[in-house]
Amino acid sequence: MDGQANWMVGPSQSAGYADWFDFNDRAPYLAQYRGFFGALRDRIQSVEALVTPGTAAADLIRHAVRVFTAHQFEFGCIGCGWWGNQDWHKAETLECAVLAAEKTLDPPAGHRDRAA
Repeated sequence: MDGQANWMVGPSQSAGYADWFDFNDRAPYLAQYRGFFGALRDRIQSVEALVTPGTAAADLIRHAVRVFTAHQFEFGCIGCGWWGNQDWHKAETLECAVLAAEKTLDPPAGHRDRAA
């Protein structure tokens, strides 16, 4: 069928799904991870909307996006991942970069530029 790798149909069927599309639609852990990744994406985008291009905050957000995408490797492949998959959960480390970017937008009073 168009749009799915033939090598994924057999394993999908062995796992009780009609094909990869059925697996993708119904696998419970994929639904959980879509919510997980969706919340991380929303967090990145909420801060990104406040960031000025060309700033350190923009660099931090760009890094967060790289972390986000790197930790989705093989998402949706039958036989890859499960709820609790550490490769996917490591995407949470992007929060450090997002928080740092956010802090540059409104730094605490004791950390503001003294020349200002």
